Amino acid sequence: MKIEFKNVSFKYQSDFDVIKDLSFVINTGEMTSIIGPNGSGKSTITKLIMGLLVPNSGSIYINDVLVTEENILNIRKNMGIIFQNPDNQFVGVTVKDDIAFGLENKCIERNEMFELINKYSTLVRMNDFLDSNPENLSGGQKQRVAIAGVLAMETETIIFDEATSMLDPIGVEEINKTLKMLKKEASKTIISITHNIEEILYSDNVLVIDDGQIVAQGKPIEILSNIELLNKVGLDTIESVKLINMLEENNHKEIIEELWKLTFNM
Repeated sequence: MKIEFKNVSFKYQSDFDVIKDLSFVINTGEMTSIIGPNGSGKSTITKLIMGLLVPNSGSIYINDVLVTEENILNIRKNMGIIFQNPDNQFVGVTVKDDIAFGLENKCIERNEMFELINKYSTLVRMNDFLDSNPENLSGGQKQRVAIAGVLAMETETIIFDEATSMLDPIGVEEINKTLKMLKKEASKTIISITHNIEEILYSDNVLVIDDGQIVAQGKPIEILSNIELLNKVGLDTIESVKLINMLEENNHKEIIEELWKLTFNM
């Protein structure tokens, strides 16, 4: 699924724009991270992509088709979203029931439903928990179940809306590993909305948002190495990049190359 914003602006009931003349393209099959500090407009972008909000000006295109009130429901069927709070996403009494919920709503035949449940619970390493009560799972496990539920719907696009912001470090690591796996194996358009700089490592492209505007975009290595920009918008870079910058000052090129390799193979 290709997603394109053309000069999109949006404001709530206030007098100032939350999103200001925003233009970008997310290409089919790519993973794009949208990062920025709290209040920068990231979640508003999510709602605009999903058609939950309508731009005050500008246009949004999905697969080169202008999004309208008439076609947004059909477009939204090809999108899945993982929210911040894993506890708010469960509707079933077991993991199996929860993954099955969306499939039942689509009236998927029973045998096919079980095949999809097994396929995608295995993909996110939750197949051993199918009969478990969600209350007994960790935050990271709950988010992986939510991911399995979206994957089972076989949508073209998955949006992670601050999906690790309420998790402990172990849960964050679990979801980051799942993101890395999805990029390699799931052939989806993936959008990660986050303020956690480590989550951009597996992305194809990164958009840095501040005050409703794009202040930088590029490959992860370009964004991570721009420490001055990240500090300006209130974000930090990862420790290995700080070390690389220190080594650059002393011209240790061979060590720097190895550190970049290690950083993107985490």
